[in-house]
Order: sequence, then structure tokens, then C-alpha cells
Amino acid sequence: MEGLTKAELSSVNTDIKELLFHIEEQFEDHLVAINENTSEILSIYEGLSEVDSKLEKISERMERIEIFLKAMGYSPGQITKNPKVSPLTKKEKEIYLIIQTLSQTIGFINYNDVSRRTNLPEDMVNLYICGMMQKGIPFVKKYLNGKVLLKIEDSFIEKQEKENLLSIEQRTISSVL
Repeated sequence: MEGLTKAELSSVNTDIKELLFHIEEQFEDHLVAINENTSEILSIYEGLSEVDSKLEKISERMERIEIFLKAMGYSPGQITKNPKVSPLTKKEKEIYLIIQTLSQTIGFINYNDVSRRTNLPEDMVNLYICGMMQKGIPFVKKYLNGKVLLKIEDSFIEKQEKENLLSIEQRTISSVL
């Protein structure tokens, strides 16, 4: 740096200090942005961890439900894949046909609907339906104002219509209709 005057050296020194100051400001801006992004990433990570924890709890509950259902004799996909139904009595087949027909036309029905069409007391209809459930007929039940409403699962009805799983003969259908 020979040949530079004191004023020129002072000017170069000032210019270098200003450049370093601007570089320092830019580094600080970048540092602030990095810290903000880090905070945002931590916040997102905490949210994802919470969601993951909830999913794990749901998974555990689903496993317990599956174990319970297996203990009750139900296996997932039983209806759509390979339903196992024990043979029904003639009266159970008649009640099945009545429930199937009503399920397809009006949806959910109650025991009284079946009772009127079979001339059986509601208690007897309830016993027949419980027996059919134990034999593997999949009913969907719900409660409305303290009354039981039920219907046969649609997927089972389709399978029954295609494959006649219950071995329902034409004369049984004729006697019901």
C-alpha cells in the first residue's frame, strides 16, 4: 500500500468497514430467518408428533376391537369373501325372506314389522333373529327412541341372491309371498 496517502488509506479503511458492516447485517438477517424457520419447523414437528401419537392410540384401539370381534366369532371380510352360515330352519328361512324383502324396500325395520307378517309374537321373532345371528346371518342394528331397528347387511343379501348360501328353495319363497 505504498503510494497511498493517509486520506486515501482512511477512505479505503472506511469503505472496508462499511462493507463488513453490510455483510454483518446480511448475516444477522440470515440468522434471524434461520431462527424463524427453525421455530416454524419445531412447531410443525410438535404438531406431527401429536398427530402420530393420536394415530398410534387409534391403531391400538383398532387392534383391541379386532381382538374382541375375533373372540366374538367375527372375522373381518367374512361377508364379502367367504361367509360361513349354518343351515337355517324352514321358519328361519321364511323370516329371513321377510326381513330381506322389507330391508330392500323400506330399509330398517322393527320386530313388529316381522311379527305382523309372520303372525308370531315379537318375542318369538326376536328369538328367531337371535338364532339367525348366531348362525352367521349379518344384521345391522340401530336404536331409535328405545326401539330396535334392523336390516340384513346389503353385501350379504347380494351374495345370497347370487350364490343361494342359505339354500332357499322356490317353494319357500312362494309360501312367504
